[in-house]
Amino acid sequence: MQPIHLLTESISRIRAGELDVRLDAKTGDETEKLISEFNSMIERLSSYEQSTLGTLMEEKDKTVAIVKSISDPLIVLDRNYKIIMTNSSCEQFFDFSESNMIGKHFLEAIRNGELYNYITGCMESGNAVSEKVLYFEKESGIYLNAIVTKNDDKKGCVVLMQNVTQFKGA
Repeated sequence: MQPIHLLTESISRIRAGELDVRLDAKTGDETEKLISEFNSMIERLSSYEQSTLGTLMEEKDKTVAIVKSISDPLIVLDRNYKIIMTNSSCEQFFDFSESNMIGKHFLEAIRNGELYNYITGCMESGNAVSEKVLYFEKESGIYLNAIVTKNDDKKGCVVLMQNVTQFKGA
């Protein structure tokens, strides 16, 4: 196959996501130089993709670690109110396992209509952040300040529930 056809075919493969394409053509002319520059460009592109992917994975790991370390119940929902992530405090308070509830609807894990209605109302409102104190009949009764923060892209929300029972005089 002609070097230019090889180059054209390789460009199509790269466009399809194959970044391991390399050409080896010794033509002794400008085409060889073009192929050499092409290989160099693919090396840089591949390195960039790897470093970007690594950085994204590190940031995701940090975010997960932060969510998991928060001592108050926290749940992350997508725009369809399906569970993306929770922390152990949320699992313990509402008695479910995150591993069984990822991708499931909020109400499958937390059967609390008042909290659900509050979250859906917040998502439909124009406010980026909303908060409301709700009462839960656990133990001797617990008041949680539910803080709903919508994602910037409006594709979901984070719900943090802070125990404020001591401030309610209960």
